Amino acid sequence: MRFIFVRHPQTVSNFENRLTGVSDSPYTNEGEKQAQALIDFLSTATYDKIYSSPIRRAKYIGQNVANKLNAELNIVEWLREINFGEMEGLAFSDFVDRNIDIEEYRKNLLSFRYPNGDSWTDFYENRKNHIHKLRSDDGVCLCTSHGGAIWALTTALLDQELKEFSGKIINNASIIIVDYKDDFGQIIKRIEIDDILQGKIVHFNYWE
Repeated sequence: MRFIFVRHPQTVSNFENRLTGVSDSPYTNEGEKQAQALIDFLSTATYDKIYSSPIRRAKYIGQNVANKLNAELNIVEWLREINFGEMEGLAFSDFVDRNIDIEEYRKNLLSFRYPNGDSWTDFYENRKNHIHKLRSDDGVCLCTSHGGAIWALTTALLDQELKEFSGKIINNASIIIVDYKDDFGQIIKRIEIDDILQGKIVHFNYWE
């Protein structure tokens, strides 16, 4: 299976560096430009399946691409972002007011459980279970999702643990192509939104 993972465009929360998982945030003006360019670009190709997170900032892209291609959109929970619980919407500058030690938080990020939310370790295990059921299928699937979910899913396809993954986190409105074949996963290509906006790439050929 070839997975085309697409992160949603820039939101107000992204711009303000806030933790935003299962809650939503509107696009910034830049995010609106990214969204239209991304939809137009993704719609120059076809896919065997189109999957999307149920959260609007990601679903908007999947829904509009599916509409343009007259294809079915499959809304799935495994593309939803991590739940930051009571810390949803917090900026790092808010941590002091909550008596949260930022250095300790970063040091223990994977095992830290967000109050009334998830931990990255449990989130990863859940996403790994879902992607392992799909990875050996044939075809190409487009998946519109979120930075944390794509991090977890890509790591699982590479048969790594989160702490082992050394790749950069995907930027807003950018694309990462991951191929899983013959029991082996690898990152094939990354496409940055700036290259799409600047017209450096016009047609999406995910086999190149």
